[in-house]
Amino acid sequence: MQAVANRYLAIQGDVRRFMGVVLPALAADDALARLQELAAELQEIHSDADPINKFAFRRAHANITAGGQTYAVDSSSDHGGSPA
Repeated sequence: MQAVANRYLAIQGDVRRFMGVVLPALAADDALARLQELAAELQEIHSDADPINKFAFRRAHANITAGGQTYAVDSSSDHGGSPA
């Protein structure tokens, strides 16, 4: 599980660098090809991940339902998303 989490964090960093540094300089075809590579890598990570533990799922669901995962930034209209 730890290895999958580390791989997920690594691809998250790769995507941030790609979006902020590499993407603006790429032609559309090259950008699409790189995006497809990143998507394939993410799919591989998902397929390698263990299923979510039922106890952990229930705890997380209860926490979210009780408002334990509500943050001010999520309800701000400044980020372009809809309020939580």
